[in-house]
Amino acid sequence: MKTSVHIEPVKPASEIHNQRRKELSYVRPDLTAKNQKYITKTHHHGLATISTVLKGIKDNYSDVHKKNLPKNSHPIREAVIVCTEQTTMKQLHEAAKECYNKFKIIPFQYYLHKDEGHYDNNGEWKPNYHAHIIFSWYDMRTGKTIKLSRQDCSE
Repeated sequence: MKTSVHIEPVKPASEIHNQRRKELSYVRPDLTAKNQKYITKTHHHGLATISTVLKGIKDNYSDVHKKNLPKNSHPIREAVIVCTEQTTMKQLHEAAKECYNKFKIIPFQYYLHKDEGHYDNNGEWKPNYHAHIIFSWYDMRTGKTIKLSRQDCSE
């Protein structure tokens, strides 16, 4: 199966979008029940939210480097993956595990969206099946963000 993956720095509104905490014109609420999510737990803070993971990264960076994390740093990134209606959470977990094993980026949130799309000119629903995986691109041992090349990202 052909697919595409788009990776970018996480946006402040990613969790709001991914968890459907805002009404969106391109979402069919009657299909939202088909969506799935998995959020890992942190050692001290319950569920791994973007803000708790970012706080941990900032604290670690400050401890290691004795200064604040640079404003232009992007230690949390989001992969948006084009998929099919049959894509499973197990497949997402396997893909994320491969990314961890190969690149040491740590997945902590997974979302399968099966409720987005649009109506074409004939009034037929055209779904946009996709998934989001949120990764920490930060190495807590070294206190550095993980650097991946374009080739790494295309893999």
